Parts: sequence; C-alpha cells; structure tokens
Amino acid sequence: MSHSSINRRSPLLAGVFVAASSLATLMATIEPAPAQLPLTSTEARALAKEAYVFAFPLPYIAVQMDRSTAVTKPQGTLAPLNQFAHFRKLPDASDRTVVGMNLDVLLSIANLDLSQEPMVLSLPDVTDRFWAMQFLDAWNDVPHMLGTRASGGKGGNFAITGPDFKGTLPAGLAELRMPTNLTLLGGRIRIENPSETATINAIQDQWKLTPLSQWGTDWKPPAEVPLKPASMPSPTCRIRCLP
Repeated sequence: MSHSSINRRSPLLAGVFVAASSLATLMATIEPAPAQLPLTSTEARALAKEAYVFAFPLPYIAVQMDRSTAVTKPQGTLAPLNQFAHFRKLPDASDRTVVGMNLDVLLSIANLDLSQEPMVLSLPDVTDRFWAMQFLDAWNDVPHMLGTRASGGKGGNFAITGPDFKGTLPAGLAELRMPTNLTLLGGRIRIENPSETATINAIQDQWKLTPLSQWGTDWKPPAEVPLKPASMPSPTCRIRCLP
C-alpha cells in the first residue's frame, strides 16, 4: 500500500481507534451482572409444573391425532392423515367421540400433517344454513376460521401451509398459514332435524382435501394407506407415561 493511500485512510483509521478505545473504557465501567442464584427445590418444582402445563398441548394433540388416524381408510369417525372423517348422523347422549358433542350440527374432522407439503381445502358456498370450519394448531389455538359468520358463507380453495413453507402458490388459492405442521380441521354444519341428514351429508362430500403437488389434477385419496408400526406405545400409554 502506498504512503499516499495510508494518508488518505488515516482519518478513518483514527476514528476506528478512538471508537474502540471509548468502547473499552465504557465496558470497564459497567459492573458485571450478579451471578444467577440457584433455584430452591420449591421454585424448581413450581417452574416444572408451569412448563408441563404450558407444553402439554403439543404431545396431547400429537397423541390425539395418532388415535384419530389409526385406520387405513376413512371409517366412521376416524380417517387417515390429510383426509376427512365425516359424522353422518346426529349423535346421542352416549356419544363421547368429542367432549361436549354439539347436538345441532354434523361434524367433520381432518388431521393434517403439513411437514411435507401444503394441503388445499376446497369448500362450496353454503349460504342457506350455518356452517363453520375451524383451524386448530398443535397449541390448541385457532389461527383461522371460515363459515357463515367468518366469511359470509363463501367457500373457495384455500392452501393450508405450514410454518416452513416458502414456495409459490398457484393462482386462485388463498393461503392460510398455520404456526405448526400438525393441524386439526373441525367442520360443523347446522342440521334442524334428522330429515335433513342426506342434505348435510351431500355438503360434507363437497369438502375436499388435495395435496398441493396434486392440485389441478383429478387426484383422489388412496384407497388405503399403511398404519404406523404396531410396536409404538398406545396413545393412552404415551399420555400416562409423560414424566
């Protein structure tokens, strides 16, 4: 480097040295933070309880999804991942499938795994009766809602994306981003009396889920999907065995 080049840069270098010296002086005057005192056994126990309650929805939802999808094809109130299970008739007082079953709607449930790709939810317009589609994440929160009150009964095609999705969606798809890859859909359609059952079932049959990679094709869900290995602990055991 030439002498003239050094001279041209000397004001900048001098400024850097002054700033570094000032920072070192400032740091020397700052007292170090006091050492963290160890938790007492009472504090540790209380903190552990709070952490357990805070995080409990995550394994609970995962276990619930395992149990709800433990079939090779839709059967009654169960269905494989990324497929709907439709409740085809009104429940009676003995039905414990869902806590506090609604007695004036027919329910449809789908458990989604968005870790591989988004799922496209297709819904028809339904403006002559109440309906709702609830989106629950693994924290049991509801980031999105569609239906009579939330969207005026208008349906459409909705790309349900997970937190890591960075792709581009085709035109005509409205994105509904979820904060967790595990997602639960809970659809409800108002039924006034049992004579409307066939009408409601027909609406349920129009609720479709399609992998994004298959969007725009004539894709249909596979006739059967494999079950998880039978050696896995049962859902009940995994909840009871939580530390």
